[in-house]
Amino acid sequence: MLSELEIIGRGIIKNVPLTLDDGDAHYPSGHWANTTGTRMYQEKRVLLAEELIKNYKNGRYYHEQADKINSWSDPVTAAIIVFDYRFILDHINHKLANELTWFRPSGFSEREVPFAIQALIELANYSNKKLNLSSLNGLFMYFDILAQEAEHLYSPPWPEAIVRRQVLRQCQSKGKSPNAAHKILQILSLIRNGKISNLTRTKEPFDLIKLLIENPLLRIDHKIQRII
Repeated sequence: MLSELEIIGRGIIKNVPLTLDDGDAHYPSGHWANTTGTRMYQEKRVLLAEELIKNYKNGRYYHEQADKINSWSDPVTAAIIVFDYRFILDHINHKLANELTWFRPSGFSEREVPFAIQALIELANYSNKKLNLSSLNGLFMYFDILAQEAEHLYSPPWPEAIVRRQVLRQCQSKGKSPNAAHKILQILSLIRNGKISNLTRTKEPFDLIKLLIENPLLRIDHKIQRII
């Protein structure tokens, strides 16, 4: 097992939380203020991440076992973006953002569904002043429009990407502008339309609202390409 400092000291992975997220285990830190312990990472996951960095070319990661790696819930490449839709919501409507965190501590709560729907509607109206959305159907119709433009949000091979659950918040996007909200909605539209693979273990049939309640902090990762 390797610590974050040991991984950084190897000189290949510059940002451990962005690349590997939480550790595979937590060892006692020896300091009273550290209640979570020292994050420790399996050496084989670190070595794989380093190998992928070395094989990064033209915006793509390559590996002969790409399909297997893409199916893992644990990330091994630097995230394209890490975001929590509630972060911008807190800037727009602090009271509503509090409603979405109050019922946690874990899992899905039906009580949060109307709050999550209202949150997305408010994000959409904030991102585009010409909108006046008021219903989930209207929001999803808007998502269908967004999905078309969202395919060009980043350079190819985007939107060949994967959404995973993120644990650590150090690398979370901190944008609060309408443009930042618009980008998050674009990405969510691609997830909803199945153009970004979903590895958050949400039960079928896929429900975007449940996804956001169960996993408000999400990361978008590169899809590894198979070496031919």
